[in-house]
Amino acid sequence: MRRLLSKPPKGLRYEIIGQLTRATINTTNDYEPFTFVPYRPYYCPVCGDDAGAEGHIATILVLEFTSGEKHNFITWSHKKCFEECIETNEPDADLE
Repeated sequence: MRRLLSKPPKGLRYEIIGQLTRATINTTNDYEPFTFVPYRPYYCPVCGDDAGAEGHIATILVLEFTSGEKHNFITWSHKKCFEECIETNEPDADLE
């Protein structure tokens, strides 16, 4: 189930794309058993701290902008940070 970030995502310079209206996140297992390596550094989009250490989960971060554009990113997130995001009734997003 997708979750809503209560604050703008950290570690991404999304401002160059446009005005952010909404950010959601969900877990993904689509890339197992392949090695998943997101962009470096491995910032957790929820807290902004390094998520490259153990204890992270693979997630898809969806950024929605006032222009109607949506951008999906594969990220590492801390499991605790993910679980603290607000649950929605929306199905999980996939890479589009």
